[in-house]
Order: sequence, then structure tokens, then C-alpha cells
Amino acid sequence: MRIKKGLQLSIILLTSTLVILALYAKIDHVTVKAAPADSMWVEPQALTFKTDTTSVGDKFNVTIWMNITSKDQYSWQFKLYYDTTQLNATRAGYTAGSTSAWATHKTGGGTVPITPVIEANYVWFGESLMGDYYVPAGTCDSLAWVEFQIIAAPPMGGQLTSLLDINNTDTYTLDSSGITEIPVTKYSATYTYTTDTTPPTISNPSQIPPADNVQPNQPVTVSVNVTDTQSGVKNVTLLYSINSGNQQSVPMTYNTTTSLWEAEIPGQPLNTNVTYKIEAFDNAENKAINDNAGNYFTYTVIPELTFAAIVLLLAAASTVTIIAKKKFKK
Repeated sequence: MRIKKGLQLSIILLTSTLVILALYAKIDHVTVKAAPADSMWVEPQALTFKTDTTSVGDKFNVTIWMNITSKDQYSWQFKLYYDTTQLNATRAGYTAGSTSAWATHKTGGGTVPITPVIEANYVWFGESLMGDYYVPAGTCDSLAWVEFQIIAAPPMGGQLTSLLDINNTDTYTLDSSGITEIPVTKYSATYTYTTDTTPPTISNPSQIPPADNVQPNQPVTVSVNVTDTQSGVKNVTLLYSINSGNQQSVPMTYNTTTSLWEAEIPGQPLNTNVTYKIEAFDNAENKAINDNAGNYFTYTVIPELTFAAIVLLLAAASTVTIIAKKKFKK
């Protein structure tokens, strides 16, 4: 009869007739291609959720894995702590149904898995073989899964972060003697629930009439493409100044036909210099500005007849004069 380390796994050995409960649910585990030797870890290692795709009440699963290359094994246990202000552990089970996938590699005999223990701030699992059997060194496989429910939302513009922590003295594995603990590296997982922190994307605007042909007192329509793939565009504003004066703002409206945001700058007198930029917010209050790299978008109101138009008129006038002279000579 082997002597088991610790009170918890002593219970496992003494309770060889333990009734094994069926799983409530199973999850597909992810095969780890490069598992560290002699380690236990939570998979996935990083869990990141955003408010645009995840809500309070949503659930997710994690799986605990083990890879022991140095020695044969007889038993294991882990205690997974979690932040009860952010998460609630709702269900848990072994990855091979009534036992862990790790136990399917045993050389023979039965197993003694304990009923998963879900407490206020931790989930505890343990499993032991029976008799003189063992799981050979070099076995890398899953142990158990735990389902969590999100119970708290992050603050606007911020995030919630905590550990799904197995790095504690209640997480360990014993060698084939059932007595000696095998030194293992324990990798906890990071849980993050964050709001959208990516600002909208603002393209370079276009205007009608173009910047080189704005006539006195002629309104200018500015159009721009603004996108936000996460929380969506909340509003877009056109900010403009007249002759470097005070900045004025005009809310831009979304044109469903062109899929552009549009606003109008009122007509201005001759030789007025107008500068403008575009500002946008998404629904997570992220702000974006396109000010042409600090140079602003600009135009100057020109005379109604441009220099080119005047040249054309003079040319036309010259042509008329020449024709008239020819007629006069006749």
C-alpha cells in the first residue's frame, strides 16, 4: 500500500470505491506542439475578451495540461484559483469523461479520480492510479477542464485583468512511488476583459468644389470615409478655421448611398483661407484625428474668374478682333 503525500491525495488512496460522476459537458482541447518538460499549465495561456464581442454572462472553458518527461507518475492534483469579482466557476470535469486523458496512458489497473471541488475562489482536482501501475515518463496530455462565467464588465476605456492561477503548493504530481513529488514548472493563465481601445480609421477627405476652384461665397462639401470594425463609429466632426481664427465645428452626417460622412463649410469672401481637419469617436470613446499630419487640409477662395479663365477670355477676344478687322478691310 503506497503512502500518498498530503491529506487531499490520502483521501484519494483511501477512497478506492469512490463513485465517479458523469461529465456535464466536454470541450475540445488544443494540442500543444511544444510543451515545456516537467510542467503543468492552463490552456489557453492568454484569454482576451472585448466588450464588442463579449458580454457579462458569457462563458468560456480552460483546460489544464501536464507534460512529465523525467519520471514515471502515479498521481497528480491541482488547485486553480480565480478572481471572484470577475469570474464564477460554473462547471468542471475530466477530459476523458470519468478520468483524465493523462490516465489513459497508464500501464494497467484502475484510477481513483476525485469529484471536482468548486469552491468560492478555487477549483480543485486530483487523480491517482491504483496498485503498482504508473503513467510512463514522456506523457503529455490533458487533465481536466473548467468552465467560467464572466460576471463583471470592464470600466469604459479600461480593462479587468486577473490570473487563473495554478502556481501554488496544492498543484503537484508524484512519481511512481506515490510519495516523491516531481518538481514541475507551473504556468498560470492570464484573463483580460477589455473595452475597445482601437480608435476609428479616418481616410483623407475629398471636397466639392476642389481646393483650387472655390469661388467667393460658394459652400464647400467635405466627404470622408471613417470606419471602426470593433465598437463602430459613434460620431464624426468637421473642424475648420477661417484665416487662422477660432476653430468652428460642424457635425458630419452619414450618407448611406456613398457610405461617406459629409458636412458643409459655408461660403466665404474672396481671398479667405480655410483650414480644416476631421475628428471621430467610436462607441468605446476612442478618438481619432486626421489633420493631414499637422498641416491641415486647406483651400483659398479665389476670384470668380481664374487666371486661366481670363487667358481664355482674352484669347477669345483677340480672335473676335481679328475677324472684325478682316471684315472691315473687305
